[in-house]
Amino acid sequence: MAPVKDVATALAHAVAQVSQSWWGGARPDDGRALHGCEHCGGRDGDLMEIRFQGRTRTFDCFKCAIHAMAPLCCDCGSPVIGHGIQAEGRMFCSPHCAAAE
Repeated sequence: MAPVKDVATALAHAVAQVSQSWWGGARPDDGRALHGCEHCGGRDGDLMEIRFQGRTRTFDCFKCAIHAMAPLCCDCGSPVIGHGIQAEGRMFCSPHCAAAE
């Protein structure tokens, strides 16, 4: 059985390929494919750049960007994808997790 990370990476690449064909084929390569996704290492030509706090980061899908950049809930460890809740300087994913502390 393949490790979970390998399965998730394969799924992310499959989604990127479907997305690429959905938008009308390969997009022009502007050199970012040489560096690849900084989370999974994917090197397909359909990479995105996200600029945050003065730093530009490169990913091949939103899932990789979330895993690399999202803060983790202090109670359950889930990535905080939405606004989250801050309590006493700590980040939580929901009111339930914030109340549990």
